[in-house]
Amino acid sequence: MNLSEVTLGQFTDLMLRVQRGEAPHSPSLAPALMPTEPVAEHLRGLSPADCRARLRVLQNEALSRASRGRWDDVEAREWAAMDLGVRVCLLILAGVGDDFDGLSALADRHWREVPPPERNAIKGQVRAMRAAMAKVTSLAGR
Repeated sequence: MNLSEVTLGQFTDLMLRVQRGEAPHSPSLAPALMPTEPVAEHLRGLSPADCRARLRVLQNEALSRASRGRWDDVEAREWAAMDLGVRVCLLILAGVGDDFDGLSALADRHWREVPPPERNAIKGQVRAMRAAMAKVTSLAGR
């Protein structure tokens, strides 16, 4: 018996038989009705980390297409959305330097113009700040 095909009357009768001990087993569950697409050959051997990296690439490509090339990727969009002062503070916290004029010029650059070591330091600092601020709620209130 397939539960997806049982009417209310049949279900009630079945429950009464189960209570009386006449039906020892519950009906089997229906097999999944959703069709499952076979996994593409080139994706079968991907590890979870590889899948996440692939999804990030696809996300960046979709963003670039949707914005007609205005944004290269999500990181560039987030960097551009931050205020210049916040970017400078982030560079200072990341240990990039303490010269305000030099940091201001670096913070004013497009994300892909920031050298890779500085980008990695910024990302590490943002991750550390996110973890440190995860439970801060009262200070963020009005």
